[in-house]
Amino acid sequence: MKYPISAPFFLGKKRAKVLRSKEKCVKRRLLIVVGLILLLCLLPLSACSEKKEQEEEPFLYTFGILNAEDPIVELTLSNGDSIRLELFPWLAPETVDNILTYVRESFYDGVAFHRIIRGFMIQTGGFEERDGALYKKTPTHATIKGEFLLNGFTHPESDSVWAQWAAYYNIYLSHTPGVISMARIANSYNSASSEFFICSADSSGLNGGYAAFGRVIDMQSMDAVLRLGKVKTHDEEVYYGAEINPAEDVPVQRVFITSAREVQIEVPESTLSPSEVPWFTFSY
Repeated sequence: MKYPISAPFFLGKKRAKVLRSKEKCVKRRLLIVVGLILLLCLLPLSACSEKKEQEEEPFLYTFGILNAEDPIVELTLSNGDSIRLELFPWLAPETVDNILTYVRESFYDGVAFHRIIRGFMIQTGGFEERDGALYKKTPTHATIKGEFLLNGFTHPESDSVWAQWAAYYNIYLSHTPGVISMARIANSYNSASSEFFICSADSSGLNGGYAAFGRVIDMQSMDAVLRLGKVKTHDEEVYYGAEINPAEDVPVQRVFITSAREVQIEVPESTLSPSEVPWFTFSY
């Protein structure tokens, strides 16, 4: 007669003892098998997590100079930080020329970071403080053409090796952390003037619709961007000069650009190569 393993009390004591021992052995084996299955299931998740971290790391920590001839602009901030940016005239010539014109005219001195969205970007270039309120600072030059794909702009003609590389492979600058781009009116492609923003996180959803034209060159600058991107902002309506607008993204403690200047820095003999710049994208 066959008995279920779970009912040893039908047998003699010695036989029951043997079966109990076998039952415990079977249970241990089952537990080991289940444990191994769970471990195998979790390993791919861990590997994916590590892979994701490795893939995201270059966006945050790959810095340096692309082209020794590119202009470098340093923004000195009222909180003691500074942000150094390499601008890419071989990628967006009219945009870079426009920004440099404002820099050389000291237009940005005293301008506030008036819009900050955590996990997205920090924006400046258009407002200054007067009598405790932020007033629009009137741009001194006409608006420029939006140098991005949706506006029909592709790659400009240039003798730069980087420009030729970008054109040959149809590569564009992606809105990754540390990339600087032009702000504009939402439905007007050619409305950019003096305002710009710096990405504090991956904002590649803007690719093709906004003119990215440079990037921070070092971790110190990126740290400044990240710190500024975490400041407390208003959660109610505040004054923009004489008008009241929903402005929940306006910082409570304002930070200003005290000076924006072109600077000369010592460029290393070995600049970055195309394989070291994950912040470019092959298509939009």
